[in-house]
Formats: sequence, C-alpha cells, structure tokens
Amino acid sequence: MIKSKDIAMAIEWSEAYATTIDSIDRQHKKLFEYINKLENCILEGMYVGSKIDDILEFLGTYTKVHFSHEEFCMKENGCPTAEKNIKAHESFLEFYTDFVKSYKEASADAEKEKLIRRLQKMAEDWLVNHICKIDIHLKACVK
Repeated sequence: MIKSKDIAMAIEWSEAYATTIDSIDRQHKKLFEYINKLENCILEGMYVGSKIDDILEFLGTYTKVHFSHEEFCMKENGCPTAEKNIKAHESFLEFYTDFVKSYKEASADAEKEKLIRRLQKMAEDWLVNHICKIDIHLKACVK
C-alpha cells in the first residue's frame, strides 16, 4: 500500500504479477481485490463486522483452494521454485491459522484492530514478496 500522510492507494494488478496461467492470475487478482477491501475497512476504522468476516472467510477459502491449485501447476510444469512455494504456503497457513485463533479470542476492540492491521501488512507483503519472487517463476516454465 502506498501511503501519503492519511491517503492510501490501492495495490493494483499489473502484468509484473502475471504467471501466464490464467486460473492462477485470476485468483491473484481476486486476492488483490480483497486486500484492498481490507485496507478500506482499516481506513474506515472497521475491525469487526460483516465486511471483516467476509474478508476472513475469503482468505480462509482462498488459501486452501489457491495454494493447492498453484502447487499442482508448479509441479505439473516442473517449476524450480515448487518446493520453496510449498514451504511459503505452509508458513502463510500457519500465520493465518494463528491469526484466526487470536482474532476469535480477542475481546477488546484495540486488540482486534492490532490484529487486523497485522493481517493487512502480512497480506500486502505476501503480494509483493511471494507473487513477484516465487509465483512469477511459473512464467518461464509453462509449456
């Protein structure tokens, strides 16, 4: 997220993120959309409620469906970063599982705010560091 004082700009999809596998790129675009929804909630001071629940539900489903599909595609195309990708996915899943547990157990609004902000930062870092440094290797492997 690019910030100038209190103004935030959405992270936008660009071809720099493309893997050339349409299904993966569509899923990544959807992730961008939800990370931006999360940022909007933070800007609105919204750390609980149906919008946050929707985002958390999406991320829970996304990690299961997308990670499995992406790992399959990497293996099928002989991508050299396939094992690194699996380890990164396992690490993110561990983070997300711990996050959900902590979020459900948090009773204070300030605690939920801190957790949501942490999730948003982790998700943005994921977009930049994971997609651009690991997933992008699929581009050279697609037959």
